Amino acid sequence: MSSSATRALKILALLGSSGEPLGVTELARRAGLPPGTVFRTLDALQRGAFAERYRSSSRYVVGPAAFRLRQNFFARFRLRELALPHLLKIAAASGETTSLVVPIGWHGLRVAVARGGNEITQASPLGTLGPLAGHYAGRALLAHMGDERINAYAAWANTQSNELAAVLAPIQARGFAIDDSRAVPGRSALALPVRLAGDPIASIAIEGPVLDLAHTHGTAAWTTELEALERQVALRPELAANPYAHLDPTLVTLDGGT
Repeated sequence: MSSSATRALKILALLGSSGEPLGVTELARRAGLPPGTVFRTLDALQRGAFAERYRSSSRYVVGPAAFRLRQNFFARFRLRELALPHLLKIAAASGETTSLVVPIGWHGLRVAVARGGNEITQASPLGTLGPLAGHYAGRALLAHMGDERINAYAAWANTQSNELAAVLAPIQARGFAIDDSRAVPGRSALALPVRLAGDPIASIAIEGPVLDLAHTHGTAAWTTELEALERQVALRPELAANPYAHLDPTLVTLDGGT
């Protein structure tokens, strides 16, 4: 890939992962590039409709062409079609934003989101990704992948296998992951693995404090929807196919905000 294309993708990734419009100076700082180079790159991105000025200001946001590419990318995960009605039901029942996370290599990618009705929610945007062990939705997947794949992940992440095993053991025992980092007193967010023939293909994350930590077996309200989704997947396994499952996970490198 040419250096100019690499710069363009880097700028586009920064725009896509930012929660606010960015100016040339800030983009240059984050990208580690000269402002003049960033300005010329933005000009090229604008001509292709991949970036645009925010309300005619000097700041930039992702353009319509980039959004179309993004939607086409998410549409490759046909599991979204089956999962979204169940995500909506869980979000309506819990009041919390609910999302579907799928694995790409050793990363977890949020490909579908159903917004909760609560006034205050704790949710990451569509397209957020990161290493599987770095987020409770990813850990719900990793914990059920089997010892061989868990050890392979540990080697990739340069983590001691026994340390990772200690983190994943409670998830394996209870069948789901909780969000230790954002738990409010006595309650937590949680993530449940979606399985096909015993193999985890995705996870459903309820991204707010819905689980009573004193009674962590009490997930019936959400496992009903999970089980319904798994029955549909069993009937139509072609919809569960991961378009990137053929890739060697150790060779997959992704940047946040894709």
